[in-house]
Amino acid sequence: MPQFEQAEELLRSLLVGRFYSGVEVGDTWAFRFEEFWLLAQDISAPEESSLHNLLQLSAPAMLAGVDSEYVPKGILALRYLRQEVTEITLADDAALHLHFQGGNSLVFPATTPIVDWQWAVNPTDNSPYADFLVACFWQGEIQLNSL
Repeated sequence: MPQFEQAEELLRSLLVGRFYSGVEVGDTWAFRFEEFWLLAQDISAPEESSLHNLLQLSAPAMLAGVDSEYVPKGILALRYLRQEVTEITLADDAALHLHFQGGNSLVFPATTPIVDWQWAVNPTDNSPYADFLVACFWQGEIQLNSL
């Protein structure tokens, strides 16, 4: 899969040694790096389920909101704010994994149903269709853009 190898090389050059300084959430997630954005339909982390279970027991009820699944995800996204990305990996299904010190990771899945893109690195926070550098539009598929 030369496309995956090229994408992994580009992602490594863009992300490793850098950090995101802001996170925006709405219908999608947007992670602001110095010169570009990492956009995603969804995020996850290995400890998400444990954090969700812990928050279910909290008082006041931390998961009482409309989009309660965003609460643990938001905590995990903020956990790595301004922490340097030490490595990236692309899974066979095109999920992007950002790795941080201590063996921690944040995952940008490629399996979100009923969407027309999964994640992308863009020069702006626009839709990946406007100006992506590298993107996963469908599970198992990576595209590179020669801007």
